[in-house]
Amino acid sequence: MTATDRYLKDICELYIDSKLGYSDTAKRADDPRLQDVLADIGESRAGTIALLSATLEDSGVAPPRSGTFKGTMHRLWIASRDILSNTDDVNMVSECLRGESFLIGRVDEALKDAAVQADLKSMLTRERAKLMDNVDRIRSVDLAISDA
Repeated sequence: MTATDRYLKDICELYIDSKLGYSDTAKRADDPRLQDVLADIGESRAGTIALLSATLEDSGVAPPRSGTFKGTMHRLWIASRDILSNTDDVNMVSECLRGESFLIGRVDEALKDAAVQADLKSMLTRERAKLMDNVDRIRSVDLAISDA
């Protein structure tokens, strides 16, 4: 497996984690505006997962069918924390922003690697822009909730 394939597989696993995490978080959010934004971001991950999976398959690499062990454990920890004490929307926003930042960092690593082909860098650049838009959307709804 090439370095490029490893980046794509890693990023695809993180998108799977993210999709699952946003789905869970949207269900637990109190504010309907936050629920909508988080659900929308989670649903939008499916297209990116399909794109990354197809790119991996074209390279002869089996795409991941699940997220990471660490992502699974994180979701369990968040769910446990929510059971023990009511997690408010502010904490959920913080976790979502942290997750987006982590994913942006992984994409940035791939973009800096000279071994990653130009067409894949172009695709990753577009995905990075979507991630940045998501950060803006999350921050906007957070400000709206705070002002309410």
